[in-house]
Amino acid sequence: SATMHFKMGKLRLTSAMLALVLLLATLGLAVPSINVSVQEIGVGAQKVVSPVLQGSIWFNTGLTSGELVFSNDLPGGTKIYVMLYDSGGNLLAYNYTIQLTTILSAGSVLRYSLNNPAGATRSQVSYAHVVVLSPEYETTLVSGNIHVNTQKLGLGVSDTTKFCTPITITENSGNTLYNYSVEIVIDDSATTNPELWKLDWNIVNGSSLYFTDDNDRPLYFWIQQLDTNNRIAVFWVNIPYLPANGKVVVCLNYGVWPNPYNKYQDLYKVFLFVDDFNTFNPDAWDSNSQVTVNNGILTLNGGQWVWTKQNFGEHYAVHMLAYLGYENGTQFKNAPNTAKRYYSLGPFIMGYISPSDVAYSEGIGGRYGGIFVQDAKGELTFTLPDDPDSNGYWDASISSPQYTWNQWTYLTVTLYNGNLVFYQKTSGWNWGNISTYIKMSSYTVTISGDGRIGIGQWSGGPSYYGWIVVRNYVDPEPSVSVGYWYYQLTFYPRT
Repeated sequence: SATMHFKMGKLRLTSAMLALVLLLATLGLAVPSINVSVQEIGVGAQKVVSPVLQGSIWFNTGLTSGELVFSNDLPGGTKIYVMLYDSGGNLLAYNYTIQLTTILSAGSVLRYSLNNPAGATRSQVSYAHVVVLSPEYETTLVSGNIHVNTQKLGLGVSDTTKFCTPITITENSGNTLYNYSVEIVIDDSATTNPELWKLDWNIVNGSSLYFTDDNDRPLYFWIQQLDTNNRIAVFWVNIPYLPANGKVVVCLNYGVWPNPYNKYQDLYKVFLFVDDFNTFNPDAWDSNSQVTVNNGILTLNGGQWVWTKQNFGEHYAVHMLAYLGYENGTQFKNAPNTAKRYYSLGPFIMGYISPSDVAYSEGIGGRYGGIFVQDAKGELTFTLPDDPDSNGYWDASISSPQYTWNQWTYLTVTLYNGNLVFYQKTSGWNWGNISTYIKMSSYTVTISGDGRIGIGQWSGGPSYYGWIVVRNYVDPEPSVSVGYWYYQLTFYPRT
């Protein structure tokens, strides 16, 4: 009978796997068992896969204990080996006995002890190695029905000149978010102990920092404030994807020179829309008349309004620096006027402009006819580009709170699930944190498609605007938890 012959072949380990095994053996470690299951048919190759791509490591000055943070979840049963070296490659401190008993969530802190036989100190450490051996396997289809299973193994490498502050961002609204601008505030102003700082303020600077996601990919960011003397920093980071009720761990990297991702510091790629009014940009704005921009300030006199050409979806937040100028007493006819009292409209903020050009706005002005002029506000609805008093209605009243006039203030508008809310505050650097504002008004609007925004002055003025920023928005917003400063860990092999 015919005889069938099968060529017996070996599975070829990749060079990355061999390097890791040799490294562990050289260090005097008991090489962890690496299981490879192979059908004895055909020839194939399987690359080693690290269970984590980036992380952070910290150790105290006496090298008796430390902390680890990883960018990915690690399952129970994972074994972790920590080794600290001086500049000559001599092993100073180590722990070969760490094994997780339960899942370690991404961004969580894992505390560990260190064996330090010679009593070395942190100042002697030049670099660290962290080996992560997962109980999980990577399965690859080689050919036909032949599968190769390789245990996940990663080597994390860190030196003491590169830092990472892990930042956990958690989604709270139940919506999957895309291109969400997240504000990250780091405030160590009241903390004098450097061991408890969230950044090493003696090292960090604006030219050497960048952000990476949990897959070690660079993220667009903007530095709003970095005050190393007072130990306060405010960053905005664009998160491309944040799953509903999930989280991502972002690494604030610094101490790296040259900065490989310097071009990712880009204000205009962090937000949906930015205008700092260096000039008036007719490609970005429509207007009912010619307006003036000087020295970074947009001026709107009575009878002038502008609105964006770009739309921003149905859920967004608008932030602006504004100086609201009074109305001049001209009666706004389409308002709840009486025989003795009438309303005069000054500035107005268009929070949602529908695809059919209906502008849902906050109208701000005064009520005349009494001994004193009383501040007024209310929902203003009209159709662009016409005069609001020709086809609209201003539902004005003197209800409180009232807006602050004739000084620079921050204004914020949010649109979420048809709820249009207006806010103001008169001071404070944290203009992106809506909880720091006073809620001025709230209206329910009919959403008929993606919205635009605008600003205007019906009478009086002028009103001035320093800048406007628009970003995506949900309620509640993602929460941000900032860890302490760590040394950056980069894991190999890279996928």
